[in-house]
Amino acid sequence: MKQKILSIFLLFFISCASFNNSDDKKYYSNLTSRGIIAVLPFENESNDLTAPNMLRDMVISSFAKKGWDVIKKETVDEKLRSIGITDGGQLPAVEVKELYELLNVNYLCYGYIHDFNMQNLGYIIKKNVEIEIKIVKADTGEVVFDEAGKGRDIKIYTNSDDAKKAFLENAAIKLVSDIVNRPLYKQSEEAINKIFIKIP
Repeated sequence: MKQKILSIFLLFFISCASFNNSDDKKYYSNLTSRGIIAVLPFENESNDLTAPNMLRDMVISSFAKKGWDVIKKETVDEKLRSIGITDGGQLPAVEVKELYELLNVNYLCYGYIHDFNMQNLGYIIKKNVEIEIKIVKADTGEVVFDEAGKGRDIKIYTNSDDAKKAFLENAAIKLVSDIVNRPLYKQSEEAINKIFIKIP
């Protein structure tokens, strides 16, 4: 009986605390042609310092698989450093026209990390990733694509022994993932795939 009551409480907690599942489009215009694209450093709203590099690399790989001509990350970063940009959070201060002249590309890809978090609460383990990708025509500044994708996993344990085991296992998984700089990889992949299914 206690386990049933606990289960009801946990489900209620999840329903109250979970974020909106909606994948509604913020802005979308058909991207009819591929071209040379620069994937810029991601703006990070999360507390995870490994997320920007990992997600940026995954997005670069996804563009390449789609047949896009992606400028090497190292080349982009070197040119950005020449104008004092070392972090995605600095990009709003730079005009699109300046980036166009600096990078000489057809498109600029901006990335925003809205959520990147694992909560290990014992009886509840929540993993959330939410990113947004915006593609801009470099010569005009026109936004031609703007979509968000979410990856999520929630596990609820009503048995204390199972909960303890899961807590320790996930703590170990997080430690290893942090060491190899690939935290929440599965959820990140899910979020990115939801975006790239809409990109030609």
